[in-house]
Amino acid sequence: MLKFDLGLRSSNLKKFYHLKIFLKILLLVVEICQRTIHYYFLKCDQNYYL
Repeated sequence: MLKFDLGLRSSNLKKFYHLKIFLKILLLVVEICQRTIHYYFLKCDQNYYL
């Protein structure tokens, strides 16, 4: 029973770890998208004013 409990805990930790990595990647992607959109908007604004 104890072994099973430990196994369950380790699998939960692995899931949590994967979730953390997934969230980090997601945040990175969102940041890149925001920067890209911001950059394109700046470019469009410059072209508009020129």
